[in-house]
Amino acid sequence: MTPAVKAWAPAALWAACLFVQSSIPGQYYPPAPFWSADKAVHGAVFLVLGFLCAHALRVRARAPENRPRIFAAAAAMASLYGLSDEIHQLFVPGRSADWRDFAADAAGSAAGAWLYLAVTRARAPAR
Repeated sequence: MTPAVKAWAPAALWAACLFVQSSIPGQYYPPAPFWSADKAVHGAVFLVLGFLCAHALRVRARAPENRPRIFAAAAAMASLYGLSDEIHQLFVPGRSADWRDFAADAAGSAAGAWLYLAVTRARAPAR
């Protein structure tokens, strides 16, 4: 397995899982117990994607210490996937695109990228 594939495989597999989940027609999902439960799920699953994208970018970066650039790229990539996921749901019976879901996706993506960089900074040896 090439280093690039090894770095990106977890993010790609997670994105594939999200695609499969988004392909399930709406009638097969139980109703959310309260309105924000759906938004919390969106935020949580995209937090994972943002985390995995940040990991892949940092591993493959020529300058892994460039945290602002890695954060911005990881958050943007995961957020754009969230946008494509919302568009994809327009074509799934019983599902719809919702800008609030996308907002939760974007917030989770940014939180995941930030969390990854915070964890790696905390684990880095002191200079």
